[in-house]
Amino acid sequence: MKTRKYISYLLITLSIIIMLSANWVMNYFDNPTFDQLIYHVYTSVGGTDMGIILNYVKLCLLVPFIIIILLFIFRKKINTILKNKKISVCFLIISIIIFGGSSYYSLNHIGTIEYLKNHNIDSKFIEENYVDPKDVNIEFPKKLRNLVVIYIESMESSFTSTKEGGLFENNYIPKLNKLAKENISFSNSENLGGTSPIYGTGWTTAGLVSTIAGIPIKSPFVNDAINDNPFTYPKITSLAEILEDQGYKEKLILGSEASFGGINDFFQNHGNFEIFDVKTARETGFLTKENESAWGINDKDLFEYAKKDLTEISESKEPFYYNIITIDTHAPNGNVTSECPISYKNDYANAVNCSDLHVSEFISWLTKQEFYKNTTIVVMGDHLSMNGDFFNKVDSSKRRIYNAFINSAVDTKNTKNREFYQMDYFPTILASLGVKIEGNRLAMGTNLFSDEKTLMEKYGYETVNSELSKYSKFYNNNILY
Repeated sequence: MKTRKYISYLLITLSIIIMLSANWVMNYFDNPTFDQLIYHVYTSVGGTDMGIILNYVKLCLLVPFIIIILLFIFRKKINTILKNKKISVCFLIISIIIFGGSSYYSLNHIGTIEYLKNHNIDSKFIEENYVDPKDVNIEFPKKLRNLVVIYIESMESSFTSTKEGGLFENNYIPKLNKLAKENISFSNSENLGGTSPIYGTGWTTAGLVSTIAGIPIKSPFVNDAINDNPFTYPKITSLAEILEDQGYKEKLILGSEASFGGINDFFQNHGNFEIFDVKTARETGFLTKENESAWGINDKDLFEYAKKDLTEISESKEPFYYNIITIDTHAPNGNVTSECPISYKNDYANAVNCSDLHVSEFISWLTKQEFYKNTTIVVMGDHLSMNGDFFNKVDSSKRRIYNAFINSAVDTKNTKNREFYQMDYFPTILASLGVKIEGNRLAMGTNLFSDEKTLMEKYGYETVNSELSKYSKFYNNNILY
């Protein structure tokens, strides 16, 4: 009887934890795909904001803990009831049913069942549309241009006002909005818009990989052979490697730990990057306890470091490829530095508005530097915001990721009413440096400066998104491994 009782307690407690955890994951990270969840199992989550961990403990473990306390307090009354063998057996059966039901609900809720179904289909979409950069003639101009790419954490064009093409009454990014208007910004509409979120690109590392290598991140299936880190992509050629072959000096700076999500693994395996992150900032004394934020280096300090660093790098005769990844607009509430005004009641709105200020000030500084005349600047969000609550009262299907190309070597009038995704940035960034690309296609991307239709424009969002979510033997054999 005791064994049945304890098994029943355990199953019910686990059922509650499983259901609460599934709901927490989907709500807190704004409906991630199962591929994304698998990815983070394989890679490091070092440097994660402790606020996220505490939020999980509070919302997912506190209730089961309280139930255990109540069971202990009322154990005598419960034991008296469960002495009846029939009641004890019924209680066990009910607890098994509850456990089974909660497990099925949770697996379905986080996309496991759909993921398993999709892996019964070998989609040919990637195989039929992938263009290996090794097989493409890529011609650089005689004078090589510098490249600065700024990835703004979770930055959406949606943050602007409805009047400007966004989703809110307030314009939380007035300076970035103006920046897009005054330069080249690809849009899905006549107003400020951007890239559509597509399967395999919806989190930081996936956003970086998609723009640099033109591929989505698709996790290996449980039956596939895997190694410690299956996401180094040994067979692909990325933007960084193409630029490295031209003699570019390459640098990556970011406000969080580079190990988070395997970012350092990808960059170190594709290119010749010097990396500056939270760990190196601490080691050099740049980051102290007084100026450290929840994730590490706040955006203002990160840009101050970039100013000094770029000034030194630009003195060399080598062209440079400089990546900056900000962190202050990370969910749930973001981070607001003391220089920024508190204009809104919502903390996250203030963080977005603060990022708008810091990014625009840094770009203003860049435009005044001697090296600017021979430098292309690309500004983009890495993915949609994971703060789902912030978008509760708007149409989330209209959310888009921000982009702006500043001082590009080429121009185009075909920037409005485009359907495209982040993988198109791979050849587009190269083209913005004045590079000519045979066929205007690289990997799964299309050069947006050309007249070539993107895969989104050819097949439509639903088809592309659906096909990318399916198993691809070609992807595993020719891209992943």
